[in-house]
Amino acid sequence: MAFLNILLLILDYYIFRKCIYILNNEDTLINKAVNRFTAMAFLNILLLILIFMIIFLGGVLIFTNEDTLINKILIGFGEIVLLNILFILTSIPIITAGASLTALYSCSLKTIKGQHKTSIIKTYFASFKLNFIQSSTAWISILICATILLCNLRFTIYLDLKPLLYMTVFTMILILMLSIYIFPVIATFENSLLNLAKNSLIFIITNLPTTFLLIIISVFPISLTYIDTALLPLYSFCWFFFGFALTAYINSFFLYRIFKRYL
Repeated sequence: MAFLNILLLILDYYIFRKCIYILNNEDTLINKAVNRFTAMAFLNILLLILIFMIIFLGGVLIFTNEDTLINKILIGFGEIVLLNILFILTSIPIITAGASLTALYSCSLKTIKGQHKTSIIKTYFASFKLNFIQSSTAWISILICATILLCNLRFTIYLDLKPLLYMTVFTMILILMLSIYIFPVIATFENSLLNLAKNSLIFIITNLPTTFLLIIISVFPISLTYIDTALLPLYSFCWFFFGFALTAYINSFFLYRIFKRYL
């Protein structure tokens, strides 16, 4: 195992030096494009090696000592990768993304609460099936509202209607806040969708600092992905393997602090 780690460290160092060399020797436009693609390919290979190494070590530790801290960390990372892939696969039909978000938050919140009694795959699909109608209704409603608001935003900017513009922006922010809360609320509480939406608004208003923090955690990585297009292959790799699930886990730490008073 030590020899394998040494080989991986040497490989990581070589790949890092290769990326620096490539990025510092850009001449023509074609070379820039080719070199940047090559550098991103090296970085993706590096991340892939690290991910599989962590998953492999986690599998080895499962059969040795399940109570060690490093074992729990590696198993947790493996669960994040698995949940992320499940979320992407079940969200491919865009209409099911709401149910996928609810199932993702159901697993992450139960992990934080220490309530995982079955496999994470069974928990995911049980929540997906149980909350499909409510989650899909909420998701479709959010998509419709977002489409209308985006059209209205372009209209108000074009006609320079500032009062209506401010109202549109305020409503968009409110819908964004609601979309962050509604799916974890559906995953945690049982009620009608209307009452769950009302409860989400109450959580938003009574926990504004946490709400703004959740917006930053949820929106900033996605915005960075679209702004920094030069690193799009690297960001795509991260989103595919752990981005969505990791964001849900981080959000769940703060959401559980809000929800636990009502559980």
